Amino acid sequence: MIFAIIIMLMVLLVGVVIVALAATVVLMITALGIVSSSAVLGIYHRRFTSGLRALHYQICTVAALPCGIAALWLGSHLVEAHLQLHVLLVIGSIAGVGSGLLLAFCLERLAGFIHRRFARRSISGDNASAQPAVMKTTSKLL
Repeated sequence: MIFAIIIMLMVLLVGVVIVALAATVVLMITALGIVSSSAVLGIYHRRFTSGLRALHYQICTVAALPCGIAALWLGSHLVEAHLQLHVLLVIGSIAGVGSGLLLAFCLERLAGFIHRRFARRSISGDNASAQPAVMKTTSKLL
């Protein structure tokens, strides 16, 4: 009986922590203006995908920024290259932003490749119907 209560309390605690982390992330991206700037960009271009792409790039950049600083700090301590704090922050920020943009670019290209690869397949799996209409008409002309 006591063991079940302890398990229930632990599961409840894990749930509270997950909800708190999710709320913190939502608060941070709202406070930074990431969501609103992406929405404005999507409205300006009149395309939902444009706003989604901007959101994707901004989230990857903001998430990679502290990772770049932490990686540079760890690397400088491992090779015993003692950098000053402001140098560490500037170089780590540049590396983090650059790697975040590179990651977002690669993920966008991968998503485009997967979309192009599987968008042509039909639900029934028939390869003849998977060809675009242009290919069907040109094959009849030949």
